[in-house]
Amino acid sequence: MRRLILIFGMILFTVVAVVAVGYGIYLGTGKSAWLSWKAQREAMGDRFEWAVLDPPPVPDEENFALDPLVAGGIRGKDLDPRFKALKLPNLDAVRGDWREGRRADLAGYAQSIGIQDLEGLLGPLEPTLAELDRASRRSGCRLPVDHAAWEPGGLLGFRDAAKTLRLRALLRLTQGTPEGAAGDVGTCLRIAEHLKGEPELIPLLLRTSLVGLVLQPVWEGLADHRWGEAQLSEIQALLTGVDLLSSARLAWEGERLHGIDVLRSVVEAGVGPFQLSKEAISTRDRLAASTGIVGRLYRGWIYRNLLELARFETELTIDVFPKGGRRVLTKGGTPQSRMAAFERRHRDLALARLAMPALLAQVQRIAHLQASVDLAGVACALERHRLARGDFPERLEVLVPEFIRELPRDLVTGGPLVYRRTPEGAFVLYSTGWDGKDQGGVLGRSKEDPRTLDPATGDWPWFAQAQ
Repeated sequence: MRRLILIFGMILFTVVAVVAVGYGIYLGTGKSAWLSWKAQREAMGDRFEWAVLDPPPVPDEENFALDPLVAGGIRGKDLDPRFKALKLPNLDAVRGDWREGRRADLAGYAQSIGIQDLEGLLGPLEPTLAELDRASRRSGCRLPVDHAAWEPGGLLGFRDAAKTLRLRALLRLTQGTPEGAAGDVGTCLRIAEHLKGEPELIPLLLRTSLVGLVLQPVWEGLADHRWGEAQLSEIQALLTGVDLLSSARLAWEGERLHGIDVLRSVVEAGVGPFQLSKEAISTRDRLAASTGIVGRLYRGWIYRNLLELARFETELTIDVFPKGGRRVLTKGGTPQSRMAAFERRHRDLALARLAMPALLAQVQRIAHLQASVDLAGVACALERHRLARGDFPERLEVLVPEFIRELPRDLVTGGPLVYRRTPEGAFVLYSTGWDGKDQGGVLGRSKEDPRTLDPATGDWPWFAQAQ
């Protein structure tokens, strides 16, 4: 019996020793593994320096971010009172959802805030909205912030301003002044375009929000045949120039670089954007400077966290939006399912798990929104064809080149968009969604709450008729 216990003990000791040595080697090669992977990605065109991610300089007089009205919102300090006034009460009560074919409820909104005349509510804001429109027409934008020092712009007030512009555009459509409505749509889209070159998630999220807001008046004007040829041409040109996928890739490159900076600041004493407590700095510095086995393993563990964080963010965000084409690579499941798998697989890499971005759902949201923008541009071309020919075409190809220079492709499959005319004289137009499977143009909904749309399932349609 003692002999068996001794043998078992020796086997257990050997196994533990082998595992410990293997894990020690794994940690000890952390830095070299990180540098090797980084070199491979750089050879593929990846960028790991803020100097190459930052947008190019813009002359002050042409910089949208330095316009006197909007500068306070960019910095997040001393927001201009005129800008603050653009925030109207309870704007979410306007409701409406073009994705489900529902108009905004302007009368319900007026009732919710206790007024009868929306024109009277918006009238005093006319000078500020006009100034915002003039600012949007500046030729470029560079936020006056230092991304490498973790100095993001506040970007305050822009979403509220866009909601007000959306409200006015919807009101102008009902009043029979589509020229003014198109102007409001254009202001929002130009502001959104100014944020396309910023390597940060906050500008990206604002950009997508602004684009998403104006799709409601675009859709309502199309569904009710209120746009004329001039407005359709103007809106279509702006929509076809929107490239959210490139913006998303750039923003996630910046997010990845921030994550690298964070972990590098831990392992390299005194480097990085964070100022830790004296006790933490002292402990960190002692470990980082240690030449003993503990110090080497500590540094290796940090580099392993850094490597897996950078690799995961690259695969799940950056590589989803490949360079040089309007495509979305969705293989490997949803971002949420892959995040869960990563956490199970790397339980020992606590820093990497903690640093994982909490906005992975934005990957699908951005893909869905880009598909919607592409569909909106095609819908404008279809309406222009109807105005010129009296009906919608039998095939989308008929639109080229008179009404659209080229047709966008399905972002996921790379194939053509699905289109057909209906017996009622309308049309069905959609992309096949995240899974690339044609489900007849049916919207995906959450299993937990069927009232909530889920871009990970179903198709991504453009509704031609309003309810």
